[in-house]
Amino acid sequence: MKELLITLITLAGLFIGVYYHDSLVGGGQEDQQQKTETSVSGQ
Repeated sequence: MKELLITLITLAGLFIGVYYHDSLVGGGQEDQQQKTETSVSGQ
């Protein structure tokens, strides 16, 4: 149970980090969509 909680927190942290990085850089909508598809297929 503890490992599952750690995994979920880690994934949430990575998602938030990527989201804020993209918003700070101000990448285009197409670029952001492509990154999202890549990260989803990578999992």
